Amino acid sequence: MINKKIKETIPAFNFIPQESVVDYIRSHGIELKDQRCYICGREITLDNIGVIFDDGEHILFVCNECLQKHNIFTLYKKFLKQMKR
Repeated sequence: MINKKIKETIPAFNFIPQESVVDYIRSHGIELKDQRCYICGREITLDNIGVIFDDGEHILFVCNECLQKHNIFTLYKKFLKQMKR
């Protein structure tokens, strides 16, 4: 509970090089099948992953087009609000 409150106040960002995305996804047991961008609904593939938000309980994706259109901190705030529902 305390770690979740800290993440709401001070988000931790890990930047993963494009060539390491597959390893990251596999190491976290993430399946891309049927994953969609939580902003626009576009299907997520290895070629269009912009951001992966993970709060330890939930994982949401943002495609690279939406990442270019939106501020990452605004996206993170939306992610936290959506997970509180």
